Amino acid sequence: MTDAAGLHPVTIKAQKAVVAAAGGFGADIAMRQMQSWRLGPGISTTTQPGSTSEVIRALSDIGAWVIHMQYIHCVPEACADEKGWGSAWKFNQYCAASQGLWVVQETGRRFVNETADNTTRTNAVLGVISAGEHCLAVADARAAAHPRSALFKKSDVEALVQRGFVLKYATLSELASDLGVPLIPLQDEISRINETLAANDPDDYLGRVLSPTNELIGEGPWYACRFAAKVQLCGGGVAIDSQARVLSVTDDAPVPGLFAAGEITGGLNGEARLSSCGLIDALTVGRIAGRNAAAA
Repeated sequence: MTDAAGLHPVTIKAQKAVVAAAGGFGADIAMRQMQSWRLGPGISTTTQPGSTSEVIRALSDIGAWVIHMQYIHCVPEACADEKGWGSAWKFNQYCAASQGLWVVQETGRRFVNETADNTTRTNAVLGVISAGEHCLAVADARAAAHPRSALFKKSDVEALVQRGFVLKYATLSELASDLGVPLIPLQDEISRINETLAANDPDDYLGRVLSPTNELIGEGPWYACRFAAKVQLCGGGVAIDSQARVLSVTDDAPVPGLFAAGEITGGLNGEARLSSCGLIDALTVGRIAGRNAAAA
């Protein structure tokens, strides 16, 4: 770091211990792409611009064991036209994924089980993007009126329409014409879902479990939102033990006086992390790291 004027380097030395808590590297395109070629400049992130890899690199330079760097987790349903994670993802998830459909904009065909696990859906969305195509979430009036969430309402859908992130059309043909979606394949996909619902079959042909409360798709107005996968969390980082001590790459022993917590650590999530665990991870391990650093 530098002094207040930004002219001279300043070195800060710790007497007892250091806790590394610099977060992940979701905004570091070079580091991301070293781990996965698909996560290049064309893939955005839900994190802030400071989510970079300098601290992980520095820890590695002094011998910290860095693990699981390839486990970079994305949200598969973020609005392509909204900065960061935003809020239009709620329409894509609570309306279209559960009661509508996700299609490739250029073909009008579904490409994944819309309610599959995060990793499966992310890989499918990245596959569409890698092919130079785009993902589109589509829902009818019934789905928009009854989102599958206690915190996301019909009024929220209309607010997204007003903001321009969700598009609204009187008819399906108008939607298809305006967005360049082949109408006949899109109608065919909707018909296949409706046939499954009419037959009381719990699973559609892509394996999506259909709720008994799902209604037939077909009532206008129609809603659509372009979406894409965006990097949200990096599951890799420095290895720690149960006491939040950073482990050495040479002998697996704790590096004296060095602790870490939060997204900068690796080994706590694995290939497919469970949602809603990020804050618990940071707070729980952070308290352990803080107590042990203070006692060092």
